[in-house]
Amino acid sequence: FFAPSSTGQRVVTLLSQDHQRCTVTWDAAIRSNVLKHMLDECHQPAGGALEQAVPLLDSSCSAQLLQKVFEFLQKHADFDKAGTPPDAQSAWDKTFVLLRDEELSRLTLAANFLDVPDLLSLLGRTISERAEMCKTREEIKERFNLPNHLLPRTLALLSSDGESMVLLADAAARSAVLKQHIDGLPTAAEGSESEGDPIQLPCAAATAHKLCAYLRQHHLLDRTEAVEGDREEWDQRFLEMEDDELFGLVKAAHEMQVPGLVEITCKRVAEWIKACKTPEELRQRFNIPNDFTPEEEEEVRKENAWCEEMP
Repeated sequence: FFAPSSTGQRVVTLLSQDHQRCTVTWDAAIRSNVLKHMLDECHQPAGGALEQAVPLLDSSCSAQLLQKVFEFLQKHADFDKAGTPPDAQSAWDKTFVLLRDEELSRLTLAANFLDVPDLLSLLGRTISERAEMCKTREEIKERFNLPNHLLPRTLALLSSDGESMVLLADAAARSAVLKQHIDGLPTAAEGSESEGDPIQLPCAAATAHKLCAYLRQHHLLDRTEAVEGDREEWDQRFLEMEDDELFGLVKAAHEMQVPGLVEITCKRVAEWIKACKTPEELRQRFNIPNDFTPEEEEEVRKENAWCEEMP
């Protein structure tokens, strides 16, 4: 069960579901709550000689998957020992999860069985990022083939012109309107297999996709603790759109109560207004009809002549 390695470290040997022995250091093994509990129940024999191999009978614990979990456990144990900066750890994690969907799902089942919180969190974030490409909850379940409690919580949305889309609950919570729907949903632990009936959005699909893109990106920026400059740079690129698109987004952001999006879209409109030097330019820029007769317009000009005299 455990023995000293050639480096003097205690190592743990487990028997995989397909009857192969897999070894990991003690310090790495105890990052799994299941293995830590097993080890707490055991006593090291005199001299640290190998006592027995403990079988892991769960079907998710093949030797290949167990070695992959052990790779993560060992690397993060080494990170802790070496005081590796978080950025370097994140870079390694991103490489570690470059897996096909099927591999990602099987690894998630193994991490769940062994109860490895850090690995489950990493895999959950990766699945969430990929799930955003799906249009329905059923498509997410079919793609990853995982039990409901291991899939990200989602909301089903429906644009005013009938297009379906899915938004992760964590991202959707940035909208006060959508958060109310999230708070009313049962959790996976309560047995829900659905995200509920689709939520009707007050805008067409083109605007709805932009709204969802903002919610997803700012959720990601929060999760990665991005600096303010990165947020501003993304916002500026995001706002590069035609007038009608921006006006539709302003309205949707207001109705869905997304304060950050309301702020940046209204600020952009204010910049456009400020750039207009005359009423005619303003009307032309925003396609505003002139409802004054020439006589009425001349009278208004005379009444406000003092404005033009100001430096």
